[in-house]
Amino acid sequence: MQFLGFIGSVISLIILFAASAAPIPLYANYTELLNLTKGQLSFTAVMYFIGTVIALIFLARISNFCGRKIAIYIVLFLGILGCLSFVFINSTEFLFLGRFVQGLSCGLASSSVIAFIIDNEPEKLKGIATSISSAGPNLGLAVGAIGCGFITQFWADDLNFIFISLIASMLLCFILIFFSKETMPYQRGILKSFIPQIKAPRNIRKLLFPAGMTFIAGWSIGGFYQAYSASIATQIFNLSDTFIASMVFISFIAPIALGAALAKSITAVKAQRYGMLGFVISLSLLYICLFSDNIIYYFVVNILAGIFEGIMFTGSMKSILDVTNIKDRAGVLSLIYVIAYSGAAIPNFIVSQIAYLFNLTQLTLCYVVLSIICYILLLFSTKNNI
Repeated sequence: MQFLGFIGSVISLIILFAASAAPIPLYANYTELLNLTKGQLSFTAVMYFIGTVIALIFLARISNFCGRKIAIYIVLFLGILGCLSFVFINSTEFLFLGRFVQGLSCGLASSSVIAFIIDNEPEKLKGIATSISSAGPNLGLAVGAIGCGFITQFWADDLNFIFISLIASMLLCFILIFFSKETMPYQRGILKSFIPQIKAPRNIRKLLFPAGMTFIAGWSIGGFYQAYSASIATQIFNLSDTFIASMVFISFIAPIALGAALAKSITAVKAQRYGMLGFVISLSLLYICLFSDNIIYYFVVNILAGIFEGIMFTGSMKSILDVTNIKDRAGVLSLIYVIAYSGAAIPNFIVSQIAYLFNLTQLTLCYVVLSIICYILLLFSTKNNI
């Protein structure tokens, strides 16, 4: 039963994040179907991040009261609802609803599903739960985007096939979780779980500003790719292939894990400063690559940007968590992710309101400028910590 719970929760985590990435390579199709503007594309990312932030703030602890399995059933139901929004998509409202619900499901999965993974970690595989918890979401994003790009090569006329496949996978997860053993029995006081528990202990407050600069710079680019991966492939490089669109997204997201691994061997402040320097340089080169006809150059530099994003994000996490006691850790983690997701949502909301004034290369330049500003502020805020 324990191993069944472990396998079921791991598959659930990957499938839920895969579902959130599956629509991204299809945005060119939805743009043609729904006559989407650049502002509306940016707003899809905003809706996703809003859903995630709401789940992180208000729903992160519900599995402690209603039980892990019930919470995972809710997460999977939200995941299915999000996929159905894309199966029956016929308006921008369905698009925004789908992204919002997928944000809710991923935010809730980040607490409830990961908690069940840790609860059911096999004794012979100690430490694997931590690795899966950190790498699982990005692996899911990669699986969803690449899977969508691959499947549409064979079923190009049926965009719903990927979402129906994901729904079937989530139903399988329902069965696996149903036959697993509950690790957190029901407790009274579920309404208390909706009260946010975000903490900023006095000893970490001075670390939040430089960390916030790395979160804003890195996660805003993640939001940019959520909205414009397909547009970059079609409008910049004149490639309408959904697989190429998926690779634009994945070539940034997947290398983050490598950057996180590299950051473990250097100090937190160096990871922040040097990681963000490399990130700013990579983004500047990405902007130059937009004027080239060779997408391979773009992919290479995009991979470097993802690696440096992983380095600076992990450095910021280390700087805060290394001085956080275990009692405050859950509240501090919630604060970190609220800042990170807000750092993605706010810039993309602003872009959604002004996108009609700029073309795609000009919008890219705006994000490059934002990252440079964040880097300068980071340097000033960490100059005494070297």
